[in-house]
Amino acid sequence: MKNKGFTLIELLAVIVILAIIALIATPTILNVVETARKGAAESSVLGYIDAVEKQAMINAMDETKTQITGQMSLEDLANAEVTVKGQAPTEVGEKGGETAAANKLTITEGEVHDAAFKVGNYTVDYTKSTGKAVAR
Repeated sequence: MKNKGFTLIELLAVIVILAIIALIATPTILNVVETARKGAAESSVLGYIDAVEKQAMINAMDETKTQITGQMSLEDLANAEVTVKGQAPTEVGEKGGETAAANKLTITEGEVHDAAFKVGNYTVDYTKSTGKAVAR
């Protein structure tokens, strides 16, 4: 009578093949997760910049509201009614190794200029000329 099971060698071969596949796939999966987290931080900053610029325009039309112009801290912006859903920057960080405008944003004519934000574990640099945010 013939046995219908797998031999120990066949089972070990399958386990070795699965282990090799896992070793190859793990770095790829971890890289995808890291890229997604950076993208989320960048999107948060772009959303915050958009909220600041929109609120600056709204406040400019109403003289009774705090005007959003010049050097402003994140606390100043919160007092000027800038709010966002999701993860807002926790502090202004460093841009290119230097403290960005003494921890303040520069806002001119309703536009935020180069700045750096701390979002989660990332420092995100924003450049107005390119309109992009880059997490590092």
